Amino acid sequence: MKLIKGGRLLTGEIRDVLVEDGVISRIGADLPAGDAEVVDAAGKLVVPGLVDTHLHLWQTPLRGMTADLWAREYFHTVHPMSEYYTPEDMYWATYAGGLELLSHGVTQVFDYCHSANSPEHVDASIRGLRDAGIRATYGFGLFEREGATYRDRAHRLDDLARVAEEVRDDALVGVALAIDHRYDEKAVARARELGLGISVHGNPVGLLAEFADAGALAPDVLWVHGNYASEREIAALAASGAFLSLTPDIEMGMGKPVAVFDRAVRAGVPITLGVDVVSYACADLLTQMRLAYALHRLLDGEKERARGHVPPHRDLDVPLVSARDVVRWVTVNGARALGRTATGIEEGAPADVILVETEPFGLSMGDPAGHLVLQTTSRDIDTVFVGGEVRYTAGGLVGVDGPELSARLRETRERLLRTRDLGTTAG
Repeated sequence: MKLIKGGRLLTGEIRDVLVEDGVISRIGADLPAGDAEVVDAAGKLVVPGLVDTHLHLWQTPLRGMTADLWAREYFHTVHPMSEYYTPEDMYWATYAGGLELLSHGVTQVFDYCHSANSPEHVDASIRGLRDAGIRATYGFGLFEREGATYRDRAHRLDDLARVAEEVRDDALVGVALAIDHRYDEKAVARARELGLGISVHGNPVGLLAEFADAGALAPDVLWVHGNYASEREIAALAASGAFLSLTPDIEMGMGKPVAVFDRAVRAGVPITLGVDVVSYACADLLTQMRLAYALHRLLDGEKERARGHVPPHRDLDVPLVSARDVVRWVTVNGARALGRTATGIEEGAPADVILVETEPFGLSMGDPAGHLVLQTTSRDIDTVFVGGEVRYTAGGLVGVDGPELSARLRETRERLLRTRDLGTTAG
């Protein structure tokens, strides 16, 4: 039992938060400590843990490989690396990636895995997530890779069923279906039979319409990107209750059209955010929040100039997005997209909480959400709780041997590059 004492909520109120059995049990002023461990939150924001809804953790050892790539060069350079991964490589990549997320205040992630090359690879990834102590949904990919041991797509779906059963009662790690670039009626039906969510890497032109026309869009769908979606497709996504994961860094960095950021919000699609490619960008969701906010301001300015308003005016529909909207995307919306009904700093919600230091420079003026979006960096992350357990403090990751982790990642990267240069697969 823990009592987070005297922190400021995003409502602006200074409150205590009592955590029992991994859940927020009470919120109030001057709560009695009793037998609880007291965590001093004076001068800190008490914020829901951030939720990243689209990330490829298998790429953690390849950080920087995508830095100067452009457009589809990423698919031809990074994706083929998957075939060189052993199950042990998958473990260390996923474990380290989960820890990096925690250090940035991310307490929940959708790990969209292109590298589910065998049951052993899948199990190693899930073990990595579990050992990192992050709340996670493992996105079981159906991608065919050289050296994969699955006989065919049906074999993969059978293994998806095995994994779903094994993690059914897991408090932290779940599984979902991850679909890339095409509609698969059998896979969608199988996932729904198993009660699993579905995430779709959805940038091919017309793919969203194909899902919509098949009646496959629903609130259990997490669509990713949608940069080329038509107005009809965006409307269908909004009507279905499906969620949309946008990844500002990679979508801008790879030259994708970004008007979907504006069009989806205006259509009422529930937005979430992700880092996406960790071989390109740091796994820091705070950066994605600022980028998304700034991008919306850029699009609003273009809209105003098109109306002949120079300088831009504040109109009924401009600016479109507030800092508080962006915070909702990475907390409440993200958690709901990944299947949670109790979200945020509220009684009955899982105690996935971050404490954000505001000293020595102090809390900024106005809405505390503005401070989180525009004034906060990862160095301000003071404490990270997942299910009430402390996973990170300003002193570092809890229970993690940093030098060993660094050595393992370095060894993994060197082995992967050596194997690639030899032209052999991991098998």
